[in-house]
Amino acid sequence: MQITCFKHSSGRGVLLLLFSIAMLMAAPLTVCAQNSRVFVSIRVYDDVDPADQQEIARITHQGFLPIVRESDGFVGYYLLPSGDKLASVNMFDTAEQAAASNEKARDFVAENLAPLLPNPPMIVEGAVDVMHVADFDRMMDDASSLYASLRIYHVGNMQDIEESNRLVEAHVLPALQANGGLFSYYSLSDGVDTVVGLNVYTSKDSALAANDIAAAFVAEHMMDWLPEDPVRVSGQLGVAALAELHMGENLIDNMMDEQQVFVSIRLYDGVDPADQQEIARITHQGFLPIVRESDGFVGYYLLPDGDRLASVNMFDTAEQAAASNEKARAFVVAHLAPLLPNPPQIVEGLVEVMYVADADKMMMDEGMTSLHALLAIYDGFDMTYLDETVTLVESIFLPELRENGGLVSYYGISDGVDKAIALRIADSEERLQRGSDIAADFVAEYLADWLPVDPTTVSGQLGVAALANMQMGANLVEYSRDEASVFASVRVYDGVDPANQNVIARLTNEGFLPIMRGSDGFVGYYLLPAGDRLAAVSLFDSAEQASASNEAAREFVAENLAPLLPNAPMIFEGSLSINYVAALPGSDDHGGVSELYASMRFYEGFDLRHFDEANDLAISHLLPALQDLGGLFAQFAFNDGEDTVVGISIFEGEEAALAANDAGKAFTIEYLADWAPNPPTGVSGEIAIAALAEMHMGKNLIADDYEDEAFVSIRVYGGVDPADQDEILRITSEGFLPIMRQSAGFVGYYLLPAGDTLAAVSLFDSPEQATASNAAARDFVTENLTPLLPNPPQITEGMLDVMYVTDKMTYEGLDSLYAALRIYDNYDLTDRNIAVELVESGFLPILQGADGLFSYFSMDDGVDRVVTLSVYETEENALAANTLAAEFVAEHMTGWIRDEPMRINGRLGLTALAGMQMGANLLGGEPMSGA
Repeated sequence: MQITCFKHSSGRGVLLLLFSIAMLMAAPLTVCAQNSRVFVSIRVYDDVDPADQQEIARITHQGFLPIVRESDGFVGYYLLPSGDKLASVNMFDTAEQAAASNEKARDFVAENLAPLLPNPPMIVEGAVDVMHVADFDRMMDDASSLYASLRIYHVGNMQDIEESNRLVEAHVLPALQANGGLFSYYSLSDGVDTVVGLNVYTSKDSALAANDIAAAFVAEHMMDWLPEDPVRVSGQLGVAALAELHMGENLIDNMMDEQQVFVSIRLYDGVDPADQQEIARITHQGFLPIVRESDGFVGYYLLPDGDRLASVNMFDTAEQAAASNEKARAFVVAHLAPLLPNPPQIVEGLVEVMYVADADKMMMDEGMTSLHALLAIYDGFDMTYLDETVTLVESIFLPELRENGGLVSYYGISDGVDKAIALRIADSEERLQRGSDIAADFVAEYLADWLPVDPTTVSGQLGVAALANMQMGANLVEYSRDEASVFASVRVYDGVDPANQNVIARLTNEGFLPIMRGSDGFVGYYLLPAGDRLAAVSLFDSAEQASASNEAAREFVAENLAPLLPNAPMIFEGSLSINYVAALPGSDDHGGVSELYASMRFYEGFDLRHFDEANDLAISHLLPALQDLGGLFAQFAFNDGEDTVVGISIFEGEEAALAANDAGKAFTIEYLADWAPNPPTGVSGEIAIAALAEMHMGKNLIADDYEDEAFVSIRVYGGVDPADQDEILRITSEGFLPIMRQSAGFVGYYLLPAGDTLAAVSLFDSPEQATASNAAARDFVTENLTPLLPNPPQITEGMLDVMYVTDKMTYEGLDSLYAALRIYDNYDLTDRNIAVELVESGFLPILQGADGLFSYFSMDDGVDRVVTLSVYETEENALAANTLAAEFVAEHMTGWIRDEPMRINGRLGLTALAGMQMGANLLGGEPMSGA
């Protein structure tokens, strides 16, 4: 089975999934099955005292928002104060969940807001017809204030609502987007006599302009059934929250003091520079778990700088910071007192300016293994200029920093008395220094009158960095030499009969690899046969997990491999000091990872007193040299704690792997000669097995001869009522897809509705697993879909000949995928192998060159039928694939293909792949309408 180019992500699977959902929400989305649409409840209160609006927003934010966020099915909430009107917009997955939440809301309003809301509200409820939410970066950048325009139209009848929705999608939404600054848009009806439109913008002017856009559209297209001016509520949002974006927290920085982030900074002097790394290690392992679990935790940074050390602790409130500081004080006394000889200088205050870079930068996954920071404390600050300073920083200084590149986060803080503090974090030392130059010029030009004194500064590489809700508060800085790093176990067997290497690889792949994948803490496994030597590399989260797995491995080897491994292995173990894994190679072709080559080097007699220094040199000199060789897939290094250092280089080309040995020797001679007196011994060759956890769910990455190809089952149903397609998609998505995902050997599933035809494509690792799943599928169809599928399906089954899946994991901007299914009957399979080679070498590159290819599958039933499935991002690309196929067949395959194929084209209703979003529906988890 060949699946190309999935990007490795070590601890970020949950968050990647979260962001993928957010990205999928970014595209205009029309959901056609009624009970899968977002349900909205709108309440508009009249005669609200404008002087009470901010108090209502505060009470709602502090008391009601936590209730609604924890309610089942919560999607989003907006509170819009506008003069003497107040509108609340509550969004849930279903009407039932909205009703349950409304009961709680009613109780909260009665107890807390009744005196401030003198009149009962006008209520409008219904399912969303059109929904648009802007992308995550826009939210991060622009959500400090949001402006909204709510319009409520009372209409005579709802007969034209579907045509209205079509016009809104085709005309209004593009016009609103072109207006600039659109954050979200919702359109809904109550099903009786009311239609509602809600625009949310990042600026007041854009929000008000949206009213004019809507009025002009209604005048041109909808006067026949929207005769009256709507009720309008417009203004700056007081509260805005969305589930699964910022964890449902309030998106609005409403400048209520209780909601500003509180910061506690401790600056220690007289710290021995030799102790800084030990302090960082103890803080990371012992203190960080405490602070992460503290109420209100926002973030933590530890910044060592020569003989100074700064810790920055951020919480929602001063009270929460104080409670955490008590724990911190106890921890410091118990664990760090000898290393911190002097009491700290303490500065505390509220964050006035806060910027955190986008999620990708915070993930540290793109080669960023460290962060650099500067903390500046200005004494004698004139607080009367605080607001002006904040405005200048936000409007001039921060944009310059961001344009400079490399800015990860920025915090501007005041203690409320006479101190201003800035904490600036960049992704490199060079960019941090560039930011310092920008800061100096900015202060000299704009702030010199009230920032007359040079600040106290602490600058350097961060030792610890963590943020709540981003990597779930885990340390963002790669602290590479602690007990939490990956543990490696390398076994090298001598005297192996080269004729037995393939048998060993097969037995290992079929029997041992499943044991490894099922072991706690499994990270990765590589098997490298090299003549009469065999090397096995096992990677685990901890030494204990590796040891537990080794027990199972020992039993397997004794029962299955002992006769083939005549000698006891030489064993090297230790925690990885270098752990580099690139994106999977092979993204530019259909071959996937068909070959990987490894070079292992063992440096015995190494003086480990200099290992940290040697490791730093390897990161700065050897790793770039290996990357320059081209095709570097992974690089690992560790020491055994005694006198041996192990380096492992894995490439997608043999030439580069062999060249890695020369690069390693040259590096050793130039940099390590004093500590590594002996030339390295090594094992080099083509890897037989490679597996990584969280990448293909730990399956073997090597496309070898030991695995079955994927098995595919295609069912084509005719005579389906087009009006039933949405219901079929809903039932399949809610009931059948979970069954498929939980079936053993599940690889993928596609459902393609096209007029009165419905095609279902199921992919499994083996025919047996497909058969087992078909039994469950048959029962489900009989119980749930029989009335909607009047005719038995045409069934085609067989092994996949060609399989290609793109490396796109997030599908940013995709709200649908389009497919072209072609079924060729009376196919002469005599020379099928030749035809497959033609498809792989000739046709698949043509499809890839046509843009937008998501996946391609080709299979035969072993008798006289061949089926191909091309999946694209756009309908035009999918239809063009039919033309490309016809041209290719006419030129190359007329000897085998006698008849025109049956073609089924259209927009996919469901798509799911195992190991990609954990097998969830790739089209947003909701049924989409057919073509």
